[in-house]
Amino acid sequence: MGKASKKKRLKTSTPPQEISDNNISTGILSKPFLHIFFIITLGILIYSNTFKAPFVFDDISMYIVENPAIKDFKYFLDASRLDETSVDKGFREQFKNRIVAHLTLAINYKLHGLNVIGYHIFNLAVHIINALLVYYLVSLTFKAHFFKDRRPAAFSDAQYRGMFALFCSLLFVSHPLQTQAVTYISQRLASLAALFYLFSLVLYIKSRLSESGGRRYGYYLLSILAAVSAVKTKEISFTLPLVITIYELMFLESSTKKKLFYLIPFYLVIVLIPLSLIRTDSYSFESIISSMGQKSKDPDAIPRLAYLFTQFRVIVTYIRLFFIPVDQNLDYDFPVYSSFLTPEVFLSFLFLFLIFTSGACLFYCSRYTYNAKRYGYRLISFGIFYFFITLSTESSIIPLRDVIFEHRVYLPSAGLIIAVAASVFVITGSDKNKTTEKAMTAVLLLIILAFSVAAYARNSVWKEQIALWGDTAKKSPLKARPHYNLGVAYAEKKQFEDAVKEYLMAIQIDPNYYLAHNNLGFIYDKQSKLEDAVKHYAIAIKIKPDFAEAHNGFGLAYEKQSRFEEAVKEFSEAIGIKPDYHEAHYNLGNVYAKQGRTGEAVKEYLEAVRIKPDYTKAYNNLGVVYSKDGRFDEAIEAFRNASRFQPDDFSLHYNLGKLYIMSSRFDEAITEYLAGIKLKPDFAELYNDLGVSYLKKGQAEKASDAFKTALKLNPDFAEAVRNLEGINR
Repeated sequence: MGKASKKKRLKTSTPPQEISDNNISTGILSKPFLHIFFIITLGILIYSNTFKAPFVFDDISMYIVENPAIKDFKYFLDASRLDETSVDKGFREQFKNRIVAHLTLAINYKLHGLNVIGYHIFNLAVHIINALLVYYLVSLTFKAHFFKDRRPAAFSDAQYRGMFALFCSLLFVSHPLQTQAVTYISQRLASLAALFYLFSLVLYIKSRLSESGGRRYGYYLLSILAAVSAVKTKEISFTLPLVITIYELMFLESSTKKKLFYLIPFYLVIVLIPLSLIRTDSYSFESIISSMGQKSKDPDAIPRLAYLFTQFRVIVTYIRLFFIPVDQNLDYDFPVYSSFLTPEVFLSFLFLFLIFTSGACLFYCSRYTYNAKRYGYRLISFGIFYFFITLSTESSIIPLRDVIFEHRVYLPSAGLIIAVAASVFVITGSDKNKTTEKAMTAVLLLIILAFSVAAYARNSVWKEQIALWGDTAKKSPLKARPHYNLGVAYAEKKQFEDAVKEYLMAIQIDPNYYLAHNNLGFIYDKQSKLEDAVKHYAIAIKIKPDFAEAHNGFGLAYEKQSRFEEAVKEFSEAIGIKPDYHEAHYNLGNVYAKQGRTGEAVKEYLEAVRIKPDYTKAYNNLGVVYSKDGRFDEAIEAFRNASRFQPDDFSLHYNLGKLYIMSSRFDEAITEYLAGIKLKPDFAELYNDLGVSYLKKGQAEKASDAFKTALKLNPDFAEAVRNLEGINR
């Protein structure tokens, strides 16, 4: 006791502080588990209105609904089998390059089919994980060598660092600019690539900061694996080694030799994976990069320099949307600039050059300034460099068909968030003025609240296709594609007049829009305006001779005119272009059946159901052809298959019942008729045939009741009258 009292007391730099209720509550709010809770809760609330948002745009035509690659895992075991399908060459390249993303879609399809809820849950989970990774990235950065034992007042205590990381994460999860990468299902390619990208960066930092050799190498190997997964998800990940290098130079300390030892494997990953995909007959490095979007190898491809000049304006638009997220648009009508001296291009370049130069100057200042602000300068500089580097793959000299999409700024936005948050926290943390801190905290909370409300409102537009494409067409009135897609949305709702109006608008803007011509032909065919239908199908084929859907439409129009040979020619043409076009096989089978060519009809129906195993119409018509041919057992099997996929179709039970009567299988006939009656109790023919089945079994009383019910539903049903009279005689 005495010895202890003689120990020299350490002096503290500040006197003991009184613990107030405010300090206690702030301490609780600074707990990481509460931060995680806030991030997850906010993410779920913002996206709670998206779970039933339908498939749109590329979800339908490329990635999910019409994508055979995700509907059978055999393509993941051997991607070359896609060559047997009608999937175009560009998509086959993309499938191999982005196989991780496609695998997640395949798993979704296996578990949920075309139920959108499971897809949206996955996308939201990815987004929330990304927000947590941003939180962890910022938190880890404060433990990096650059901050060690030299932290300024603004970043010295855990509470302040935790709140900084929290605000970065909340800004990321709530920003309206992120909605396209989350709610637009197929743009999980961007968000999932971001997940592996950020995860790889975080693991790399963990590895470099670990003191244990085993953990260090474990984290490092996991970082490499995450990098491989990122590259195999989307090509935006090619910039990862450069970002890791920038981070290494800015925040981590070691010898040059050691830095190279850690960095070289990441560059090898980026080089070796593309090289492994290159084949002299079909691949090049540029083709791999350009598969990031719709490929631009057609005659209308944007020249490289024009694309680069346009991207100066695009990046400024991204920055504007980051700070003022209004007038968001799924499909921007963005001008392409061909001259650097165009005022919009030149001024945009100067603005971006100023930002980039500011980042470089701040980095320089952080090296040679020895006050508290140097640490904030370093964070701001990193955020700026990160933004430009991660955006470079899609905003440089490799032209993509679409010059701007909001989901392209999903990964880069993390850099802007860090830069902006660092600026705010440096300003408020420099003087330790509590009033200023509280005021800025309140402002940041209001911004997060405003962003959350705006993101929720933006998501509400995605809930229904007509609303989404109506919003897009309103904001891009002179662009054909939004009007075309709005027409598709109207057509799906059977609002054909509105659909025709939008298709005509699309054609007025772009007379060569063959898809709009084809869809007009389809609607006119439905409305029995065959002359108009044929006219638009012909225009579509003239513009794009290898357009299988237009040949199929032409065939349907000819079939309605009983011009069967011409119909056969068009359906065959469609199949020649697109061998796995199940509808064309089905339609060709129908024409053969009408011509009495039953063998050929059967062949086409079987091919249709091979391609699309749940194609009930083909099974039904196959059953009809078999029954007319007296092949009752095969007909029964065909109708059973149809009923298995569409059990609520009463006509299938009706047809099965008839076949069972013909086969003297009366108990099974009764079962089918009773099932049909449950589905359509007002169909007199079901009761009449049920009565026949009972009569064949000698159950006259039940037969009489069935015939009477048939006559109650249809008093003029002559066959039921005869059957009932036969019992009474």
